[in-house]
Amino acid sequence: MVAQKTQRHHSEEITNIKEVLAELQIFVQKHQVSIGSEMTSELQLKTTIEALRNELDIRFDLALRDFYDKISLKMESLVSIEKMQEMLFEKLHKREFEIHYERLETLCTEMENKLRSQLPAMD
Repeated sequence: MVAQKTQRHHSEEITNIKEVLAELQIFVQKHQVSIGSEMTSELQLKTTIEALRNELDIRFDLALRDFYDKISLKMESLVSIEKMQEMLFEKLHKREFEIHYERLETLCTEMENKLRSQLPAMD
């Protein structure tokens, strides 16, 4: 009895599976052309990816070259390193000159004050 129930249950499952397979077969036959055209192979994917990579590399190189061209144009209007060093040395020499000038000015002022203070005493 249990075996008959199990057998009947398995027979029903097999019938259900056959129905599902028949539906799938109809679906596949109906959409076989679209499935074949939409699905791609690994070789097609590799070829497409390689083509995209090459195109992106070319675009990147062009954009980078354009960027360097723009920077080089801007850099030409800037001061060169040699000119900058020359300007810094001139500024340094000017600053040293100003320091020495201030020291000499202070010394001259002190000497002038001493001289003025001693001249009235001589009279």
